[in-house]
Amino acid sequence: MKIRFYIFLVVFATIISSCGFDNGSKSYGAKLANTNWQVEAATRNNKLTQTLDNGFYRISGDTVTTNLTQTLDSIQTTFQFNNGMISHKDERAMSFEVAKMTSDTLILVTDFKNYKFHILLIPEA
Repeated sequence: MKIRFYIFLVVFATIISSCGFDNGSKSYGAKLANTNWQVEAATRNNKLTQTLDNGFYRISGDTVTTNLTQTLDSIQTTFQFNNGMISHKDERAMSFEVAKMTSDTLILVTDFKNYKFHILLIPEA
């Protein structure tokens, strides 16, 4: 079990360290539109956490439904994507840096209560 955990951390760290894109790219904003994501894994201060195991981030146009909030309650709000950052109209939703985005991977980074979270999302099944 510990070996799987360490392999996951190595893979996750590799993904994070290899992240990079043009922050001003409109294509990332277009990729965000009309997609449904679920949390596959998350780290809090570089340690695996299960706090966000049931997390989701569902986007339709400029509206998002998510439970990646300060209280982990589900909300619906509008969002903006600008310079690699996702911000929300509803202040209960956390703002995110998009560290990586492909058709099958979305990695969001946020700071909350002195913790740094890296959240790996995959398309909902």
